[in-house]
Amino acid sequence: MNHPVFGSLTRDSLTHAWIGEVKLPTLAGCYVRWIPNVECPDERDEKRKRGIFDLNILCRRGREPSPEQVAAYTYLLDNETKVTDSLMTGILRHFHELWFEDWEAEWKDKRLVQSIDTVTGIRETVSFLVLYVHAEAKEGQSYIGFDFGCDWHPHLSEHNLGVLMHRERVVATGQAETAFEFQGEILE
Repeated sequence: MNHPVFGSLTRDSLTHAWIGEVKLPTLAGCYVRWIPNVECPDERDEKRKRGIFDLNILCRRGREPSPEQVAAYTYLLDNETKVTDSLMTGILRHFHELWFEDWEAEWKDKRLVQSIDTVTGIRETVSFLVLYVHAEAKEGQSYIGFDFGCDWHPHLSEHNLGVLMHRERVVATGQAETAFEFQGEILE
């Protein structure tokens, strides 16, 4: 399908999601540059370096993207910097609550710990992978999920980092499924 807002989409027969690409230049700088005491090379493909990422529009079986999904996607594109700033602030808060003390104890160079303990610095500890646009909506806009590769902890290396948002508000952070499995009870 060639959608007027989402562009070229193909239907995934297993998940019933519409699959495409999204350009989010503000997330192009997100890649795992640092793990404790090691600077990693940038191994992303050229698309990700240019800010082009996978897009999954999560629709109910047999349906096309809804007006609420279009509204959420349009809002994201029109307010990309504001949404990304909130997203990174939420990730930094999550990192600080769960992992910062471990990293601080493991790192030999405390200046590096201080540099990643910022909204700008946290971008160098996660790699953006996939944007999910949920079928579930509130106030005329769908929820959106962000899936990041992450090496903060061996458990997250396997399961990634997920963030669920509504407009520029972070609703939940956790493992990857937070980005793509809608958990209605967390929204109330």
